[in-house]
Amino acid sequence: MSNVPAPDGFRSDSDLLELASKMLTDEDFVVAHVGDDASEFLLAENRFFIIALATPATLRDLLAAEPAVESYLRGRLELADVGPKVWDAYLVLLTQERALDEGAGLHPLFNINYDTRGLRRMAQAGVSATAAGVRDALAPFMRPLMIASAGLSEDPLQAFESALVEEGVPPQTALRSVEIFKQGGRLDDAV
Repeated sequence: MSNVPAPDGFRSDSDLLELASKMLTDEDFVVAHVGDDASEFLLAENRFFIIALATPATLRDLLAAEPAVESYLRGRLELADVGPKVWDAYLVLLTQERALDEGAGLHPLFNINYDTRGLRRMAQAGVSATAAGVRDALAPFMRPLMIASAGLSEDPLQAFESALVEEGVPPQTALRSVEIFKQGGRLDDAV
């Protein structure tokens, strides 16, 4: 598959690129760095997705990277037998630069995100070069975070009964309300 030349013509944001590489690796993607230091991007694959991820330094670089990285990914997909996974191939473009107004930034990003010809695309401006910022940008490819909080693991009906008592409902009425609800009755019947 090395017959596909790596694109150039855009400047990469190495901070975002390294954060994305680490995050995707932590999510069990096999990650390869493609291109040179100036125009480097990632090619990542797991059992669900194939992703070409570029982190252009500016919005202008993002617009230059989109057709170049798209062409590279299409070439790789044509050379490989990825089967039905071809429908889960993504071109992801992330930049720290913010799109300040519709004319200069948002309209081109909108066009990229809604271009459904052959590849799925995600372009996002204003991505923070932090683990949280990159995780948010890559959320569709990440496992959900598990929150171990007693409040979230508590039985919701028990929590409802406790909340009723805290609001001044007599404990017996609160218990009866929960029991009636469990049996499919209306809470009005408890009073």
